[in-house]
Amino acid sequence: MKFSSTKFVKSQFRTLPEVDSFLPDLSGRTVIVTGANTGLGFECAKALTHRNPARMILAVRNTIAGEAAAREIVRTNPPGVKTVPEVWKLDLSSLASVTDFGQRADKELNRLDIVVSNAGICTEVFELTADGFESSYQVNNIANSLLAVLLIPLLLRTADTPLGNRTQREFKPHLSVVTSELHHHVGGRLPGYRKDSGKVRNYFTEREYFRPNQRYSETKAVNVLNVHTLSQLAGDKIIINIINPGFCHSELLRNQKGALGFFNGLMKEMMGRKTEVGARNLSWGATQATPPGAYVGDCGISEPSDLVLSPDGQKAGREIWNEMKSIWATRVGVDADALLG
Repeated sequence: MKFSSTKFVKSQFRTLPEVDSFLPDLSGRTVIVTGANTGLGFECAKALTHRNPARMILAVRNTIAGEAAAREIVRTNPPGVKTVPEVWKLDLSSLASVTDFGQRADKELNRLDIVVSNAGICTEVFELTADGFESSYQVNNIANSLLAVLLIPLLLRTADTPLGNRTQREFKPHLSVVTSELHHHVGGRLPGYRKDSGKVRNYFTEREYFRPNQRYSETKAVNVLNVHTLSQLAGDKIIINIINPGFCHSELLRNQKGALGFFNGLMKEMMGRKTEVGARNLSWGATQATPPGAYVGDCGISEPSDLVLSPDGQKAGREIWNEMKSIWATRVGVDADALLG
């Protein structure tokens, strides 16, 4: 689908259903929300906690902020809800932190029903992580997809372990990754992808190719491509989808300055969704029976960009996936093929 300003504006002002109208009872279930100390992640974690899961894990970089978020969620719990969120350290700028988190989940959790992979960054500054990758490419793509690979085996085991509560409707484990409407702005070909070289990561890591007003959109396009790959590899026992929350009030763009920062700030005031409203998309996608790899928007099934649907996009997606598998294997010893069967 091509980006349309008219469709975008209509979407921004569309009324979304209240979470109470679609969220199921989550009693006995285990939920992880990344980036849950603020913004969309916090609002999603709060809504899901209010459905009484056995365990709610706030996966955050700043554990002090995470503990404050947990206390606020408990303060707002409805009568009868006893869930107290747990705060786990997760720093996506460190691949070692991601593997530590995945190992902890595998060791400490006997089931995992919902993962909302919300954490991400939007930066105007080119900088490399300690792992040697441009920060937004690592956080939004390399680390986020590594986390998915590490958690999918537990999601699959959970699919074979029903709760045994006949009052609850059938529920497949979910992995939901948050993207952005801005992935449409990449156009018909992912920058850096060339027929003579599939090394897309070279484009993302070299300073000369860094464009502050484009990098976030590019990483969000990679998110969509990777979710398509993950959904194909994981099979139909679990649901993997990608969620567009819309243009929302959040802290994602807090570091933007200059003309772009002013423009986005003005747009946010004029048509930005309230954070809680945008987070309804996350809650919907994380609990509803969507098709494999579905693109979720406005609490329903939508369509991603032409790039994602095109043969060139699918080819780029395969190349990117193979590159990332190599990174995970050489940097942190993770064999994605072995984990995903």
